[in-house]
Amino acid sequence: MKRVAFFLNKVDFGGIERMVIDLFKYMEKRMSTLGLEPYLVVFRKEGGFLEELKDNKRVFFLTSSRKKVKTISFSFYPKLRRLLKELEPDIL
Repeated sequence: MKRVAFFLNKVDFGGIERMVIDLFKYMEKRMSTLGLEPYLVVFRKEGGFLEELKDNKRVFFLTSSRKKVKTISFSFYPKLRRLLKELEPDIL
């Protein structure tokens, strides 16, 4: 099975966020027929879709919601690197 990793900055209400989350959920429901194993990596744990994703074991948040980051920060890089090594996605 091929592993697919989707990336979002945050899960705020928006068109692209909704589309990626819907695609992720669709693929998750049909893993065996599609031959794809989806994962969702979210850089910041904030936004309106948090409740929808909070208990999903295939969703990973790189920073907590307590950190309000307004500028680009690369403090998540070590965690992202470890996660990608662990997941070994075939498609990003």
